[in-house]
Amino acid sequence: MAQYIDKNEIENILRKLWKKDDGHNPEHGICYNKALQEVQCELDTLEVKEVDLEKEYKDFVEEDPVYNKLVNSIVGKAIAKHFFELGISLNNPITATDRGTAEEIIINLKRVEQDYHIDLTKEIEWVGNKVKKGE
Repeated sequence: MAQYIDKNEIENILRKLWKKDDGHNPEHGICYNKALQEVQCELDTLEVKEVDLEKEYKDFVEEDPVYNKLVNSIVGKAIAKHFFELGISLNNPITATDRGTAEEIIINLKRVEQDYHIDLTKEIEWVGNKVKKGE
């Protein structure tokens, strides 16, 4: 099943990586932050859709006299989430553009990793896995 890339999660990673001038080599900090800005620009082109699953579940299941008796809340919400994600994957499959964007993010993260000798393996794998799951 295809997964969407959580834009907010990637933005949180970028905020953690953002470097202030450490006084060692200002050019390194500028290049590092430029790479992060390029990743952010790519993210800004992505559309984020939000749905209040709790509200939708309450409106459709809990307030319906028949559906309310068919399933308990925990199981019902798990089923609703599954089919919501299935709908997202069918309506918004991972495209070649998405794979390209993920590859650009990975390239920039590798550049930052190499330039600043920091380990971003976890972040790189996370982005790569998000796109692979969509295959």
